[in-house]
Amino acid sequence: MKNRKKNTKLILLLLLICITLGYAALRTQLNINGTATIPRVVWDVHFENVQNTQNCNVTPTSRTEPVAADKATTISYVVSLEEPGDVYEFTVDVVNGGTIDAMIENISSKLNDTEIDNEHPVPAYLDYSVTYVDDLDIEENQLLEASNSETYKVRLAFKENVDPEVLPGTATTLHLDLTVNYIQADNTAIPVRATDANFATDSWDTIIQASKAANPTQLRADMAAGTTRAVPLDLDLDGTSDTICNLRIVNLSTPAECSTSGFSQTACGLVLQCANEIAKHRMNSGSGYTLVDRIGNVGGWPASEMRAYLNDDTANTQSIYNALPSDLRSKIIPTYVVSGHGSTSGETNFTSTDRLYLLSTLEVLEGGASRDTAKEETRTMDYYKTNVLDESQYYGLNAIWWTRTPISNGTLQFYFIGDVSAAEYTNG
Repeated sequence: MKNRKKNTKLILLLLLICITLGYAALRTQLNINGTATIPRVVWDVHFENVQNTQNCNVTPTSRTEPVAADKATTISYVVSLEEPGDVYEFTVDVVNGGTIDAMIENISSKLNDTEIDNEHPVPAYLDYSVTYVDDLDIEENQLLEASNSETYKVRLAFKENVDPEVLPGTATTLHLDLTVNYIQADNTAIPVRATDANFATDSWDTIIQASKAANPTQLRADMAAGTTRAVPLDLDLDGTSDTICNLRIVNLSTPAECSTSGFSQTACGLVLQCANEIAKHRMNSGSGYTLVDRIGNVGGWPASEMRAYLNDDTANTQSIYNALPSDLRSKIIPTYVVSGHGSTSGETNFTSTDRLYLLSTLEVLEGGASRDTAKEETRTMDYYKTNVLDESQYYGLNAIWWTRTPISNGTLQFYFIGDVSAAEYTNG
């Protein structure tokens, strides 16, 4: 992560208001006074406490000890590995001595000023690694909380069992560089160690934290098993539960495509879905089956009454969002949603920002529906990659679920998940 400070200018504006009536015979003076306090704020991520490990078997005459000066941000060392089996290994603490949580922004490993990768690996006779002291990988977005520290382990070894043909024929100098940039932590920060959670029983805070970990084993197992958690819904807002939403995990991963500009975030990160029917509601209101009589799919998902029914947060308004328990409602984040369009002339894919949304055809079935115009802008949920739906389940007069996807060659229809041809009934 980048050691980066953001300079923030605080500008205080004094507004003087003078109101004069008649010949200034009447005058009112308005004063606004306030006090703002900003506590001590410190950004301080640095190295300290360098220690050779018990595995280090290179004699002192063959190395220059790494030294961390006061609040050092750079560690330097020189070592000579003279024969197979030589190992140079030390640990160093990376300390967040400030008041601001930090996270790793990016990591760069170089050999002789060239990025270490598949095309440019370290020599075959050499092992080189920088990990946490417990051998966990150092990765982007990992959290280093204020007033806390982690310990890095640097290991350089001349391999014992090495093909003689790969040995250097002459004395070789290798310059190895690792750069870890820290920045201020945000909501993408993840703990270094997998903080796992039980989906059925743990708090929402614990589940959300665990979902950001590198390998939340229990949550992945809960998703694979279709484990559900009963959440009461107060649909009529009378203070009592009207029905139960059996929530399940349908996605945990955030692949690189989620960072693509314009990509829907609806299948990125932790996504939960009600696995049962919780209510019946039309996509749009109206009577009859002609465009004159009903809104159809014009305007797509953003214009639908279904979207409003899910997301309306107006006080005392009946909606699914307002029906959720407050402890869960407070954890839901606004999500960038891309959805397809019908055949109305000039339409392009729609975007919206929603707390709750219906899934698209591609998100529940790999390949998606042929007439889903937005299927290139999302991905199939983790759960549905292994719990594959049959293509015929796009349709159904007795719908199991609506999707947010209009059928692109018509003005009436949205796809839903069912078992028989949908025809124009898909708005019913």
